[in-house]
Amino acid sequence: MKSAGQKYIIMKRAFSIALVVLFAVYNTGQAFKCYSCQNYDSSWEWWYYDEGCGINQAYEGNIVDCESCDSCGTRVWHDGRMGRTEATGAVDGQCDYGNTWTDCYCKTELCNAGRWW
Repeated sequence: MKSAGQKYIIMKRAFSIALVVLFAVYNTGQAFKCYSCQNYDSSWEWWYYDEGCGINQAYEGNIVDCESCDSCGTRVWHDGRMGRTEATGAVDGQCDYGNTWTDCYCKTELCNAGRWW
């Protein structure tokens, strides 16, 4: 049986790999804007940390221009922490459910400011 720490590392790696795959699959040549932040772990150098990235706020902070993206995503961990990011190939309103998180996607620029399904 895997420890909570091992499950966390697996989840973190799986999400990172999924993001890389999503970015690599689709390239429109035009920058798509999404909010990108997380309030989960300040030590993650690969994902912008912002305490104001929480679920109960209309976020208007860090914006990312992504040339290979066509959608934005929002991740909510079951303990209430949150992340916002860019994505590719998602269906508007699509949600994916993990053991400790829920990801939902939208298809207009900066649509992941405060929207939660």
